[in-house]
Amino acid sequence: MLPADIGIRNEAIIEAWRSFIETGRLDAIEAARMDPAIVRSWRRCVYRFNPLGRPRSTPISRNALSSIMRAQLDLITIATSFIEDIHQFTEGSNYSILLADGAGCILLIGGDPDAVERAAEWGVHQGTYWSENNSGTNALGLVLLEATPIQVVGAEHYFDFMHNVVTTAAPIHDVRGRIIGLLGMVGPLETATSHTLGLVMSAARAIGNQLQANWYLEEANQHLSQVNTILGAITEGVIVWNQEGEIRHVNEHLVLLNAGCVC
Repeated sequence: MLPADIGIRNEAIIEAWRSFIETGRLDAIEAARMDPAIVRSWRRCVYRFNPLGRPRSTPISRNALSSIMRAQLDLITIATSFIEDIHQFTEGSNYSILLADGAGCILLIGGDPDAVERAAEWGVHQGTYWSENNSGTNALGLVLLEATPIQVVGAEHYFDFMHNVVTTAAPIHDVRGRIIGLLGMVGPLETATSHTLGLVMSAARAIGNQLQANWYLEEANQHLSQVNTILGAITEGVIVWNQEGEIRHVNEHLVLLNAGCVC
């Protein structure tokens, strides 16, 4: 749902959803009133799912999840503190906070115990996939397809059982611009607000920025190690200084020469 429409048009969305599942299409007027990303998702889902059923949300095996968690350790380490901060900010709101990898697999679930338990009733478990192919129209799945932050409210979800839910998600990008993770929130429909989308967007961007800063620091350390190796291989004394004339490095041979050693 577009942020300006939150809390305004849910009844109209319900009527559009009912019309769509009965006829398999939306007329031009109905489609024009809706978020285009939702319309595209419904049209893909109609060939895959029974909207009155439930998706198959069986978690992956423990070994498979452990392998994914190890591969995503940097993302998990950085995102954990942000999830804790969001939990403190939204405590008592019945929202759960989700971290998923770049394929939509849920890695972490935070929030109040009651919120996490309620999310489990909607099929949100660690190790389950929330891509559109697995769970129909939802915010996490649409972020993977649309590559933009998205909030899906009430009847915008393709499955009927999620019509009392709001899902919100934003992408986490690596230094090359690829989506390597998703940060999301899931809560009851009556709590839907555009501020949730802004919160998730800001946190996801901060996580991505921290990942990129760590990557640049690692690259700089690797380059420094290479420079040190090269300078250490030179058999003559070498001094390196910056534009201000400050000495930044001397190699081992120069130190030995100054100490009076003959090499």
